[in-house]
Amino acid sequence: MGKINTKPLLPLRDIVVFPNPATNWISVKTKSGTNAFAQVFDINGKLILKKELTSEITAISIERLAAGVYIIKVSNNKMQATQRFIKQ
Repeated sequence: MGKINTKPLLPLRDIVVFPNPATNWISVKTKSGTNAFAQVFDINGKLILKKELTSEITAISIERLAAGVYIIKVSNNKMQATQRFIKQ
């Protein structure tokens, strides 16, 4: 059997993804700062990219992504949060 993910969710106010919709870059702002990772998934759940968050605000290049809707998951050792963004 698979392991169930039991990390508590971060409140949505603790993560901000902007601009949304975006064209070439998104910025991820977290209160947790470093020691966190952002993962971008397509609408089918396929992992597209992963980036370590190295400061309170980290820029992520999305210029190679096709236009569409994506899910970004931000997590650290204790918590996680997900948000949707649109790539134009």
